[in-house]
Amino acid sequence: MKNLNLQPNKSSWASKRLDEKSVRLLRKILEDKRVDTSNIEEGGTEANTDGYISILDVDDTIVAKVTVQIKHYNNNAISEKGVCYDIPTSLLAYAHRMKGEVVLFITCDTNNDIVYWKYIDRAFVESQIANSENIQQTYRYYFKDNENLTENNVDSVIDLWETLYHEQMLSLKDEKSKLLDFLDVNLKSFEGITTTFYGLKESHIARKETDQLFDWIQGDLTSKDCKLKLLVGNAGVGKTVIIKDLLDKLTTSGVKCLTIKADYYNITENETSDFSLEKLHASLDLLVSEHKRVVVIIDQIDALSQYLSNDRDKLNILLNVIAAWEKKYSKDIRIIVSCRKYDLEYDPSLSQLKEHSTAIEVNSLDDKDVENVVNKLDSGLYHKLTSQTITTLRTPQYLDIFCRLYDSGCVGKYNYQNYMELYDDLWSSLINYANKNTSCDNLEDVMFEIANSIHEAETLTPTWLITARNNKATRYLASECIVKYNNKRISFFHQSFYDYVLARYYASKNKSLITELKSQFQGLEVRSSIKIFLDFERGHSDSLYKKDIYTIIFSNDIRLHLKQLALSILSYSDAVYKFEIDIIKKLPKLNHQLFIYFLSTTANPLWFPTIKDLIQPLVADLTTENDYFDPLRILFSNYASKFPNDIYDMVETIKDSSTKENITMWMLRNHNDYSNKKVRESYINLKVKPNFDLTSCVMDAIDTNLNFALEETKELLINYYFLNNNKHKSHYDYELFEQICERFYKEYPKDFLMIAYDCFVQIVSKTRKQSYQWYSTNEIFSNYMSDYAEKFFDWLGNLLIQYIGEQDFDTSMVEKLLSLEEEYAFILSFKVIAAKPTLFDIYIKNLVSHNEELDKFIEFNDVRYYFLEALSKWYLSVSHEEQVKYQGYILKYRSKRDNIHSDRSDNKLVLPYLGWHKWQLLCCTILESTLTKEAKRYKQELCRRFKCVYVNEKPNHHVTAASICGGITTQEVYNHFSPDNWLSSFGKLDERITFRKGNFSPISLRAHAEAFTKCVENSPEKYKKFIFSLHDNPNIKSMYQEAGLLGLLLGGADKTELAPLFQRYMNVSYIRDNVYTFEQLAMNYTKEENCMIDDLIPILVQTIKQPLLLKNEQEDLQVKSLTDITQHKLNVAINSFQGRALNILISICALSTRRVQIYNLLNLLYTDLAIELRLEVLYYIYYKEYYDEVLTDKLFSVYLSGSGACGLIVRTDVVQSHFYFKTDLVRTYIADLMKDNRCHDILAQIFFYGLYHDDIKDVCKQNLNKILLLNDKKVIATMIRLSLENISESCYREIATDILVCHIANNREEIVKSYEYHIEDLPVEEFNLFEEITKDWNIKSHRERFSQIKYLEKCASKLPLNCYQYIKAHDFLHSDDYYVKEKIVKLLLGIYKQMKEEENLDAMNKMMDLFDEYVIANSYIINDAIEKLGGV
Repeated sequence: MKNLNLQPNKSSWASKRLDEKSVRLLRKILEDKRVDTSNIEEGGTEANTDGYISILDVDDTIVAKVTVQIKHYNNNAISEKGVCYDIPTSLLAYAHRMKGEVVLFITCDTNNDIVYWKYIDRAFVESQIANSENIQQTYRYYFKDNENLTENNVDSVIDLWETLYHEQMLSLKDEKSKLLDFLDVNLKSFEGITTTFYGLKESHIARKETDQLFDWIQGDLTSKDCKLKLLVGNAGVGKTVIIKDLLDKLTTSGVKCLTIKADYYNITENETSDFSLEKLHASLDLLVSEHKRVVVIIDQIDALSQYLSNDRDKLNILLNVIAAWEKKYSKDIRIIVSCRKYDLEYDPSLSQLKEHSTAIEVNSLDDKDVENVVNKLDSGLYHKLTSQTITTLRTPQYLDIFCRLYDSGCVGKYNYQNYMELYDDLWSSLINYANKNTSCDNLEDVMFEIANSIHEAETLTPTWLITARNNKATRYLASECIVKYNNKRISFFHQSFYDYVLARYYASKNKSLITELKSQFQGLEVRSSIKIFLDFERGHSDSLYKKDIYTIIFSNDIRLHLKQLALSILSYSDAVYKFEIDIIKKLPKLNHQLFIYFLSTTANPLWFPTIKDLIQPLVADLTTENDYFDPLRILFSNYASKFPNDIYDMVETIKDSSTKENITMWMLRNHNDYSNKKVRESYINLKVKPNFDLTSCVMDAIDTNLNFALEETKELLINYYFLNNNKHKSHYDYELFEQICERFYKEYPKDFLMIAYDCFVQIVSKTRKQSYQWYSTNEIFSNYMSDYAEKFFDWLGNLLIQYIGEQDFDTSMVEKLLSLEEEYAFILSFKVIAAKPTLFDIYIKNLVSHNEELDKFIEFNDVRYYFLEALSKWYLSVSHEEQVKYQGYILKYRSKRDNIHSDRSDNKLVLPYLGWHKWQLLCCTILESTLTKEAKRYKQELCRRFKCVYVNEKPNHHVTAASICGGITTQEVYNHFSPDNWLSSFGKLDERITFRKGNFSPISLRAHAEAFTKCVENSPEKYKKFIFSLHDNPNIKSMYQEAGLLGLLLGGADKTELAPLFQRYMNVSYIRDNVYTFEQLAMNYTKEENCMIDDLIPILVQTIKQPLLLKNEQEDLQVKSLTDITQHKLNVAINSFQGRALNILISICALSTRRVQIYNLLNLLYTDLAIELRLEVLYYIYYKEYYDEVLTDKLFSVYLSGSGACGLIVRTDVVQSHFYFKTDLVRTYIADLMKDNRCHDILAQIFFYGLYHDDIKDVCKQNLNKILLLNDKKVIATMIRLSLENISESCYREIATDILVCHIANNREEIVKSYEYHIEDLPVEEFNLFEEITKDWNIKSHRERFSQIKYLEKCASKLPLNCYQYIKAHDFLHSDDYYVKEKIVKLLLGIYKQMKEEENLDAMNKMMDLFDEYVIANSYIINDAIEKLGGV
């Protein structure tokens, strides 16, 4: 049953059907002509057009395209002036915009098979606009005599369309030339990008992301695939170079591209601009019209989002362009946008791109990439670099600077701690080179001036006036790629270098940026600059650094997040100065909050002596309620591995036992040195506690105390996992086996073998029990052992096989296993013996020489397999003499089973098992070519006795899927069957024979018959006579006769010739018993007019009239919903033989010659049909193949009136459409349904959407209010959903608002959930209503929080201040839900960027108060965001 959530039906349902009918007429006229109409949609949903028609040449090459909008023609519209139609304004606007397309408006007269068309050329558009006095929705047009298409003039019209296309293209020739120049200029903006590193010709690194993008472009997309791909990564990781490589690859492949460097051009809506929206649209139109695949590449879109950018307007223009192109073009284009991670994550405008795209993330280079490049500078250079230097050089931008420096001989060291030191050398290199080789004596001053211009203009690309004083320096810096200068704007190659230059400027003037900062807005975006300033001062000016770091930490005019930044610099520095220690010592008294933060974040060993002295007085009286509890717990964990004695001694002084235990557990969860006695003692004391994470501790211990970790692992395996009957925690099991044991198995195999062996022996010894076999079994290692037990068993077996026989691993280990006399100990032993048989030669010889020993191991199946395997491998390892001797033992061997008598009367053998085990031994352990004559004779006799050669098959106790019944062979083999083969199989095949040789899948006669149908379908002439003969053969099952006839019909054989065969099945009795088969056959006679239809129709009518047998299900139906009842009735009808016959009858409606006849019959049948069958008629009759507006509406009224409420469920869409557009047809029916409460949910939706239609809106409002007064919770919940979804439309706004406000306080679950699940559908303009609805949601469910956040995300870009105030008022930031916190922080960062754009300083400062609170609380979420911001 279809979803009963209705949609606002604003256009007639019948109108849509007629438009579809129009498309079919157009296709029919153009059929078999030199056109392709596959790109036209029936009932297309694309705005303005329904697709396009391709005109082809004799080679089926596309030579022209015409874009079309297709409408159904209303015959009543003919006036005295002639045939006319009101052409939509939107189509004219589309044609005006899409200059590269020939746009046709088409309207189809389906009654007379005439298509009227109008070319919407530029002259027509301009004349219509000029002649209209008011804004119109449509323009009336009267078609000229030559503007029609029929089957008589189709060829000439196609020729005319082609001519129009070529004329249009010719008129655009000059414009095309300009557009091609525009595309070329854009492409050239990437030509200056170097893909090799400075001074190294063969240093290009091929990035995998290039191939990923190229493959995506070349591949085909489904309708669900995104046309937009994001290339995401931090600045400097090489996104632009990847795009340059991609462009080169695409150019080579002939793929055309429209490229946009977002940081390069000034995008504007001004049509006269060099880089206008008009040119962008026209260029892409041109490319798409001439090429199958077009790529749009937008590089560095984040440049329009960055905090020092005033280019948000350009960003919004580009985002709108992307959205428009995605919607406009189907599979013709791919769009690639490169962007920084932070902006994509936290810019509310850019983050919208994620909703309809997929992303490729660009990471730093691999160490191998760095090594290859660096060694090109100087062989072996890579190994001279420190690990920190290599880490820095993994960013391509810094690697390029290193290459530049090395090439110019300016690398003074191989230990660069950070990029700042690289910039120091780069600075020196630039100044020194300029002084020696150019006349630029003011290079430093010019760079300072550029930095100051950026700082003052608050944009990364300020205007820059070339003067006589700065000309040489500017051009030198541009030639060295230090600055970019174009369009009278200048920028440094990266923002971090700008920050570096500005910091250097301030230091050179002995000025402090921090002093200036006091009076400025201190947003998050200044952090990266402040960090660079402080790092620069720390390395270049002790006095400035000391002054600024002190000011930041202790001044009341500096924000907390900057104080936190300063403390982080102190914390992570590779040296600690005395004045820094003094600052930290003052913190407890001067700023308690900062001191707590410092304790929580520092792990630098250099700080430990200072911290130890400061916290010593605090530890003894520490409790979980103390402010210092969390920070000290974190601090102890951070330092426990480096200073275990000090830390554990301090913790031991804590007086409160629960606090001490809590902190110790916390410390042990992190890294510790288990070679330390105090750490081990703490672990041992706590390991018995129920919530202690044993596995994590053992995992941690492996690196510092292997033997301790092994012993603890053994104890865990025995006492926690294998012998513990309590329910395990699955993640502990995973850690124990997949992480700890797996690591031991791979890295310390011999050590693991010792503990695994001991575990196995202990477990088997403690858990074994007697069974029906002579040996014991256990439940842990058994046929149905757990996955981890099986994995452990395999590990042990593999390691025993690998190391048995080596020192410390002698054969006594296997002998011990054998002595346990337990099933899986035997299996393990024989696995090892089979792998290393020579080590167990004496044991095997002794065993085979004793009948009793052989008997024990060959008796039971599971052990027998491994025992026989071991014997066969041993046999191959011994000499020929020993092999002969072994055969002698086997021939003399007598089993206990030999003398068992048969007690079954049907058994022909008195001693059925005589020689059974000897047969197994002869077949499985002795190589055929080595058999003695006597042994060979014995083997042959036993194989005859038991009718085959025994095969040693491994037992399989895993659960397998059931077999699927099939035919006797594959379809490929069936295709080679002759008629005689088929005839033989029809007679001999029996479903009771369930097994085939070597295959235990059961045979299905039905599958065999279906295979026959396929063969006949593929070669109908080959089988025609054969199938006629089958029908005359009384010994052939009817299913094969039917299958043959069906194959002939499907294969296209002459239906008239086959009519005598089909007539044999045309009787009510056959149809009743074989309805599905009959339907398959009959449907072949309903697709086109033929001689059988007249005979078929009466039989169908007679069948339909048979009484419909119904079960008495009244009690069940009373408790079901109306939808369930209707679905049940419809299923009964459709699956009955009467219903199948009815379906066949209705399908004949598809033949226009029979449509009136069938509709008349259906009208006559109405009184004879049960309600179930009436519902089936309603269900099928509106299929588009059977639809006729007059006939269908008349029949619909008859059947609907007798279907009750179920008719509404089956045809809600038609009832809704008729109520809006043909009200009289359903007025009485609707009135009757109003009395049935079960219908109110659907009726309320119909009435709600009916408010759109002026002629019935009063009736709809009146009826809707009547239903709402009944206060049904389901109806109200539905109305709340509809109100939230549609309140933005004026026709619904009043009643939607009333409904939403009226039920805010209603706490019935369905109503509450409707608000929760759909509140996000409210439009942004209804923010005040959103606040009113959600005012009491602050302590409710996660679902409510989720819905609120979704709505706030939608509103953030337009109402940032409102969203911020809402978040603040509803206390989202203190939620315990991590997801809520994460989403809210992202949302706040987006709001923050938006408010900065609007320069709402007061609101931004309030937001910063929130961020300060989060930052100083050491929130992971905000810290992650800040880290991304810092990595830009």
